[in-house]
Amino acid sequence: MPALLKQKNQFLKECFNKIPELAPFKDQGLDLLHKTMNLADRRHDLIHGTLKDMAPPDRIFHLTVVKTKDDKHTIKEVEFNPACYPKLERSLSDLLTGAIEYSQKLANRFLGFTQ
Repeated sequence: MPALLKQKNQFLKECFNKIPELAPFKDQGLDLLHKTMNLADRRHDLIHGTLKDMAPPDRIFHLTVVKTKDDKHTIKEVEFNPACYPKLERSLSDLLTGAIEYSQKLANRFLGFTQ
């Protein structure tokens, strides 16, 4: 299993396309992958960003994120408005709920678990 999210995403897409037993789960799985990738950059920035000020005058937090690609480092400035947090929380909560339901379906089918 790949370690990085982008490689995991590609690996799982290939599994859905190549493993016939996953066909009944493909659409929901691809939907979850799509939602995950849509939230990935925001999550990465918030987790790995460095807060530039503790009491921003505009009430918007400014973060610096260092990204690495092919042994090169780039600096990205991002903003996080706490007023947007409820929407982000709902998106993450919906994704988590969907992932739990999906994993239960997979466990029922492939591991014989029942609820």
